Amino acid sequence: QSAEKNEEIKLSDIPDQAIEKADDKVIQKLKARGIAVSTVSQNSNYLSINFIAVDAISEKDLDLLEPLRKQIIWLKLGNTKLSDQQIDMISSLSALTRLSLERTSITDKGILALQKLTSLQYINLVGTKVTAKGLAQLKALNKLEKIFLYQTSITGTDWNELKKTFPKAMI
Repeated sequence: QSAEKNEEIKLSDIPDQAIEKADDKVIQKLKARGIAVSTVSQNSNYLSINFIAVDAISEKDLDLLEPLRKQIIWLKLGNTKLSDQQIDMISSLSALTRLSLERTSITDKGILALQKLTSLQYINLVGTKVTAKGLAQLKALNKLEKIFLYQTSITGTDWNELKKTFPKAMI
């Protein structure tokens, strides 16, 4: 059983308000690029987008996400060549509650753009170059509950400070 299957889906992870259905043409373009698109639950128009089969993400790929910014709540970009320069586009996806950036080239500079994601509850930064100082830039995101930081530039001495910065989060 994969770790992803063990990650339980709580109803609180899915926004209460109803949202209109996403544009099928945009979804088909994403799928044609090998990007997995699925609804987060059976009777929901909210979407989970996973770049699992896409190694090199282009600006065009990220531009395709923009028309779906109200519907995308889970975005998985792990194990891709996503860079700090590309992360600006992600900051416009204001409905995001989960963001997976593990093993990407993201640094503290890229993290700064994520401050706009006020609905964010979960972020995975495993295997990135993010430091405690960079992560602290997200301290205003008061819904952040889970922060994954294994194999980052964050040291043991940073933990206590991070726990103070994110008192509600599981780090």
